[in-house]
Amino acid sequence: MTEDGESFANIRSNGSAIGATEQRELNHGVSAEFLLEYEIMPDQPVASSGGNSEQDPLTLSAGYVGLMGRAGKLKIGYFATPLNILGEGVDYFTDLRGDKARYISTGDVDISNAFMYTSPQWHGLTARISHVSYETGSDDTEEAEEGRSDGASMSLSYEQGDLFAGVAYDTEVEGDDIDLVRLVLRYPLGPVALGALWEHRDVLAETDATTGWLASAEVTVNTELAVQLQYGASDNVAENSTSASLGATYDLGNDVSLYVFATDNESDEIDDESEVGVGISYVF
Repeated sequence: MTEDGESFANIRSNGSAIGATEQRELNHGVSAEFLLEYEIMPDQPVASSGGNSEQDPLTLSAGYVGLMGRAGKLKIGYFATPLNILGEGVDYFTDLRGDKARYISTGDVDISNAFMYTSPQWHGLTARISHVSYETGSDDTEEAEEGRSDGASMSLSYEQGDLFAGVAYDTEVEGDDIDLVRLVLRYPLGPVALGALWEHRDVLAETDATTGWLASAEVTVNTELAVQLQYGASDNVAENSTSASLGATYDLGNDVSLYVFATDNESDEIDDESEVGVGISYVF
């Protein structure tokens, strides 16, 4: 990896998570769902065993309880916003250096103290709406969010056959007086899956709004091998930011795969960085 003109090598965990989920059938055609998921750092020492890591090896990444029925789904807890969910499947380098949240987008936000309603699908349309409350902290809270306005996130998506398209809107989720609009399109052409994302970010206290975009493609070579590439440019995170990534995954079977990637990120306001890596993914 090269960062700020210096090159070095390291080993790290990229978005590893472990948790538990359960779904139960209730009366009157209603189901209940529970999920608790923690991001884990298996490469970090545990302080109680002699380590001195400043990073918590367990961090909550999602947790909620929900009810599902013919009228849709309602969940309460900590989870990704509808706008964040809408971007899934476009970014092939999530949790790596090419993650769009590093240089392209400010919209990949998870919210706590929140509820979200997801509608049933109707003629390919699905709506999601969530509300997050920002409560004033108590006297013994380290950082009280004094005067923080409540936020809302909503999305409308359309899925028909292989086509997926959607629009989402956040207001005061990322911060006070910050609005964000996201458009997403995914469509496969033969062995090539194409994706595109566009965002418009408006900070009401500032005069100029900013935009960003990302385009991606995954080429299926055979049943085991796939190649991914993506490029984006944005002023939303920092001025004149660009991110370019190329990678490949090889399926070893039984939910285990190898991957390689190369990423180059540049910006006028953030240190430029490039990285080449190899890793293993294990899903259980």
